[in-house]
Amino acid sequence: MKLNLRINKNRWNICTFILLSCLCLGSFISCKENCPDKLEAFQSKVNALVKDIGNKKRLKTDNNWDLIDKKFRNAVFECYPKFSDQLSRAETIYFWENALGYAFVRYGADLLKKYGKTDRLLILIGEKLNSNKIAIKPAVKRLCSEWPVLYGMSEDSLAKLLKDVFEKDMEKMLMNSLID
Repeated sequence: MKLNLRINKNRWNICTFILLSCLCLGSFISCKENCPDKLEAFQSKVNALVKDIGNKKRLKTDNNWDLIDKKFRNAVFECYPKFSDQLSRAETIYFWENALGYAFVRYGADLLKKYGKTDRLLILIGEKLNSNKIAIKPAVKRLCSEWPVLYGMSEDSLAKLLKDVFEKDMEKMLMNSLID
């Protein structure tokens, strides 16, 4: 009788392990956003997300940021590389200007300064602004005119802040790479 009970206990442990593994894998897969198959669908998805970010004033502690962050990071890290070769120069500039706007609206001045050198997304935004030779001042001018959340902000002050975060670090990184 003991032997039979032991076998059933092992089966139960194996079944429990398999069931928990499937649940964990399923939740991981469902949490990960999928990229659209077509460029137009990607652009539509990103434009809808950007419109949502640019239209609503949110507190930094708003719970909705978790979902927005996941979607935006998915668009940047997973989907953008899939479609970047298909984007025109103007579309590429538009994408990274919007990423710049997201960074400011999401983090604000203080957190941008704090995380600008360590957050993977913020570092990538700075690199892409630099590698695509995207000037921050015209980007800020467009964002301030198109994003209601930025209406009334001083374009010059915002441009200076964003240049301080994104351009100075890029200059330092470029200088260090030349020295090495």
